[in-house]
Amino acid sequence: MKQDRKAQSAATAPLTFEYSFVAQREMADGSMAEVRVKDGSVRRSGDQFQITLRAERDCHAYVINQDASGAAYVLFLHEEAVSNTLKGKREYALPDRDKFYELDEVVGLETFYLAVSPTPMADLEWMISRIEKLGGDGKGMVAMLDGTLKTRGARTRGAGKVVSSKKKKAVLSSGNTVEQVTEIIEGKGALVRVISLDHR
Repeated sequence: MKQDRKAQSAATAPLTFEYSFVAQREMADGSMAEVRVKDGSVRRSGDQFQITLRAERDCHAYVINQDASGAAYVLFLHEEAVSNTLKGKREYALPDRDKFYELDEVVGLETFYLAVSPTPMADLEWMISRIEKLGGDGKGMVAMLDGTLKTRGARTRGAGKVVSSKKKKAVLSSGNTVEQVTEIIEGKGALVRVISLDHR
């Protein structure tokens, strides 16, 4: 009985989550230009990006990318991770501290879903496992996932909100630095951030 109350209390306690989304592009002179990626940003095939996540307390995280073809890819929990638990006050870099994802040739609307929750999101985990078994191309399952996350994202914008931001410099694997704004989101229950890019 005590355990149930403790778990229930943890599930309803406010959750503070921060993320940053940084892209880099190789310029004509061979140098790398870095920028902060915001919702509605224009990115090009070949651009590289990295996402960092950090939560104030232990929680469960899910990061999913849906490309213009409708295919979905699970970025976190990624294949090298043991679980999708974020340990509180620890920063996680996706795909890794010295690695970047690269945008492919599939142009159009690119959507990223960042979801965190004090407890596992069983429905989301089930959908992710089905998508992975179908190789990312289960259109019906991807549409269900999209609807579930957008609904939660819309609800979250009321209860969970961006409460502040802080400037800091990020040092990339190239050795270059980029000044970025880390967004901090706070709310109760599951928090979902939806970021859409115009991939050209």
